[in-house]
Amino acid sequence: MKKMLTIKMNRMLTILSIFLLTTGLVNAQISVMPGEGTLSAALASAADGDVFQLVNGGEYTETTLGAFTTVANITITVESEDPTGDKPVVKMMTTPSDEIEPVFFMVYDQSSLTLKGIEFDGVATTEYFIDIDHDDGAYDVLVNKIHVQGCHIHDVVDNLINYGGDPGVTIVDSTFIDDTIIEDTETIIYYKKNGANYVSITNSTFANIGSYGIRISGMDETQLADNTPTVLIDKTTWYNLGIGDDPRDVVKADKGPGYNPWTISNSVFQRHGPDKDFINLDDIVVVCDINHIVFWDITSDFDWECAGSGADTVHNVTDTLRADPLFADAANGDFTLAAGSPALNWAEGGMAVGDPRWTENWVVSVDEEHQVPTTMSLAQNYPNPFNPSTEIAFVLQADGHAQLNVYDLKGNLVSNLVNGNMLAGEYQVNFVPENQPSGIYLYKLETAGFSQTRKMMYIK
Repeated sequence: MKKMLTIKMNRMLTILSIFLLTTGLVNAQISVMPGEGTLSAALASAADGDVFQLVNGGEYTETTLGAFTTVANITITVESEDPTGDKPVVKMMTTPSDEIEPVFFMVYDQSSLTLKGIEFDGVATTEYFIDIDHDDGAYDVLVNKIHVQGCHIHDVVDNLINYGGDPGVTIVDSTFIDDTIIEDTETIIYYKKNGANYVSITNSTFANIGSYGIRISGMDETQLADNTPTVLIDKTTWYNLGIGDDPRDVVKADKGPGYNPWTISNSVFQRHGPDKDFINLDDIVVVCDINHIVFWDITSDFDWECAGSGADTVHNVTDTLRADPLFADAANGDFTLAAGSPALNWAEGGMAVGDPRWTENWVVSVDEEHQVPTTMSLAQNYPNPFNPSTEIAFVLQADGHAQLNVYDLKGNLVSNLVNGNMLAGEYQVNFVPENQPSGIYLYKLETAGFSQTRKMMYIK
């Protein structure tokens, strides 16, 4: 039987929510009808906190302007009305010219952009999906958050999320790609000269990528020593990489030093043709985790050595497997893992590696109410990254004492979620950080004879 444990939310947050509801100070939800120019017109009058909802299955086009909108000094969300329905389709169809370089979104200072449940079609003429820049002469630019969730993005000519400005100018605090399919573009995240604090890529698929998968530079390039990112790449599927005119590494970190830890885990990579490194962390000077990886048809192996402080550091590389993942029909975008695929049980806990949408083996259910679990397990929290809360599920095989704690990366105890005698069964705990900064945290389950630790990312 599944048992539920809930950690109380901060009382002040509850009081604030009641105040906002009773006073009407809530974010406006604006329904946008399909058509030519309707989305651009709606976004032109956006106010801070607005949520623009698009009609499921509707088509939104732009044939005149160079971007659907410029986001500066505000936080906005563009999402589908129903995340379970057919995605709205947003098409950038403005013809490129000497005066116009079409992009979907321009992002400037003091802005946050969230996109949920939408298909974006660049029709093979749109230069960038999100172009981050600064006005001439403007310095100390901070983009608070870019969050892409549950989207399908394709046919963008150049980099998907791009910064092309001067070094030492712009910081993107947090970048999230989750539950998204991206195909037929160049580099997914191109942060060569801008600072960044957190980059998270989870539960997503990337296919037919022309250049880098991601490319992030350190302080020697960005000139921002205090803004080199913590990076998480987890549960991702990559196929047909480095196929453009400028093929590069799939994951690239260079021109450091000054990086925070990177984690690349539970992912599958197939078909990287150029004579470039596959995962290249050549200037990171901290030990990083590369684990539970399946790769196939890769011309080069990992490059996990990094030069720093006069000596090479070897990263933690464990549970890597060179084997055909047996995608169902990769050439036509079906990356379902066929029966017998070695990727079906290569992830942590014997689960499948890669984007969860391509397998049903990620969740093990207990159908019988009184069935005793046969294994102990600690699941990955969901959602991850999260704000304001996340669920942590675990299974106890036998009755006894259990303890579930959350720690920061320095090992300091943040929260004791479970501490006591418990019956065998499935449990789910809600975790709400209180007065904690954004960042990566560890959660650890301990019982007699069992201990497991996982990572999660919190973003304010």
